[in-house]
Amino acid sequence: MIIKQQEFFKNAKWVGSAQREHDSFTILRGCFTVGEFETVGIDVVGLGFFKCYINGTLINPDTFLPLSSDYENSCDPTDEVITAHRIYVPHFDITPFVKKGVNTVAVHYGGGWYTHRHRCFGLPKAIYRVTVKSADGERDFVSDENCRVGKSFVNSYNFTSFEEHNYVGFDFKCFSDDFDDSDWDHATVTEQLETEYCASDCPIDKLIETVVPNVIGKTEKGTVYDCGKNLTGYPVIRINAPKGKTVCYSVSEAVTPSGELDMTHHHEQRMTFVSDGEVRSVSAEFTWHCFRYIELQGDA
Repeated sequence: MIIKQQEFFKNAKWVGSAQREHDSFTILRGCFTVGEFETVGIDVVGLGFFKCYINGTLINPDTFLPLSSDYENSCDPTDEVITAHRIYVPHFDITPFVKKGVNTVAVHYGGGWYTHRHRCFGLPKAIYRVTVKSADGERDFVSDENCRVGKSFVNSYNFTSFEEHNYVGFDFKCFSDDFDDSDWDHATVTEQLETEYCASDCPIDKLIETVVPNVIGKTEKGTVYDCGKNLTGYPVIRINAPKGKTVCYSVSEAVTPSGELDMTHHHEQRMTFVSDGEVRSVSAEFTWHCFRYIELQGDA
């Protein structure tokens, strides 16, 4: 069923950072306080892709949400006449993650099809509505200018090929309720979208298998791994590099006879991570790759 923004999100506002750029990523934080409650749900969208955390728990792991759509009116490179625009809104039952007292919503968003360079719809933005149901009735908590915004660790990005992460100075506590965001900027209310909204009603992308790759050789650049088959997904690597040092990998669907990545099937797919000195497992946040072979460079 297609409905308008106010019917879906009540008085919630699309918000973002005053420093928005097309390939930028933002972390939006909002708080809500509850007493006794029965159920709590959230309707949330971050454009282009988003990950949502409640009190530090990721509630939509291994997904690329929202579902791809013709979000709003834009410059159509094919000169096609499009008569309708819509945004799919996912709903989550967050009852298990909410506690009595103060709770935190954190939305990490940006990139995706919405800001893709070949057809850019607009600048990154987010909106949410938390609905708390109790014996006394129903109460909403929504995104507005009282939310706070901070900078992501995703510094550079191209949806179909790469991300560059810099963890130096980034505090991962910002996704949880145990974080002081008082020095973050207030969110900026953005333009309301000329579109229709409908509930997500088809399967989402999700993790269905984990593959352990095998080392098949060394090159001048690093170590080459074989996943055993071509797949769609992303490598997860464990970095152990000194602060400020870079770890990176490239992927390809094939290797050359000498055991190096075949650049004909590379398609510029790569990732770069700047270490903060901590040992941590890392991966792409808002990009997926198509590959079989991985070349890893650095302390990882």
